[in-house]
Amino acid sequence: MPSTHKKEKPWDTDDIDKWKVDPFTKEESSGPFLEESSFMTLFPKYRERYLKDSWPLVTKALDKFGISATLDLVEGSMTVKTTRKVYAPQPPAFTNRGLSRRGAEC
Repeated sequence: MPSTHKKEKPWDTDDIDKWKVDPFTKEESSGPFLEESSFMTLFPKYRERYLKDSWPLVTKALDKFGISATLDLVEGSMTVKTTRKVYAPQPPAFTNRGLSRRGAEC
């Protein structure tokens, strides 16, 4: 029996880069998000020094997307939240494993 799914596709030519990710600019955004969302998680005491040392890099990377991050060493928690400056092709989703960008490269 011949295969029915291997049909000729006129739009699928060799000059198309299927893995190319087009950049998303702030101007293409539809505007600020209507709601702010946040995610908080606790971390163990032995991770405190590592997080304290690397936290400036984390906040710098998230600031590019308009996401704020707070490290609370007394409580042993980190909080990540969207701000009114957030722009993304799809809004960030806060999951039980942390921040993820559905379908977008972070």
